[in-house]
Amino acid sequence: MSDGPAEKTALVVAIESGDVDAVREAVEAAGDVDAQREAVNAEEPGTWHASLHKSASLGKVEVTKLLLALGADPNAEDIKGRTCLHCACDAYSQDETSHPGFEETVEALVEGGAVSLEDVAGKLPDAGDDAGAFVRKALDRAFADGAERRASQKEDRKAKRKAKMDAIFSGKLQQHVNNASAVAITVMDSGDRDGYKRGSRG
Repeated sequence: MSDGPAEKTALVVAIESGDVDAVREAVEAAGDVDAQREAVNAEEPGTWHASLHKSASLGKVEVTKLLLALGADPNAEDIKGRTCLHCACDAYSQDETSHPGFEETVEALVEGGAVSLEDVAGKLPDAGDDAGAFVRKALDRAFADGAERRASQKEDRKAKRKAKMDAIFSGKLQQHVNNASAVAITVMDSGDRDGYKRGSRG
């Protein structure tokens, strides 16, 4: 198994291009409604981000709205507990072009059910001190809507992150075991050819 960059899926490519029709086609290609919901919430290969994290970080507002309509979880978390709202707020605060897509993406996420949750470091989504009135209003709503969830689901969220981390560790461990086995077989094969067998002169 290679540690190189993973090949992008058709869905990721479509999200990056902002092509709403291509996003819809990529999701519909997964199969029935349940398979489509699973596809839209699957993590991008090589990352811990779901499709909504990707569209939110790019300010692709129409794609974001479509993903939400197709069943994307507006509060999906990555391994660091960061939601799409964290990504959208970071992108908004770092945008120097004043492109309306970043502001509208924050609003669309909150409208679609995104609430303000703390990440592993205890950081809430933050659009910065210069955030416009519409973004501030949306984030105030997200904060209020997330209050109960922050209090009641803290342990559940921590358990889910731990399970995800354990799965990642297990996968990496298996990869290393497989690599070590392949190296051992190669060494033994070359040893046989060079007059060695199991560490002894033949």
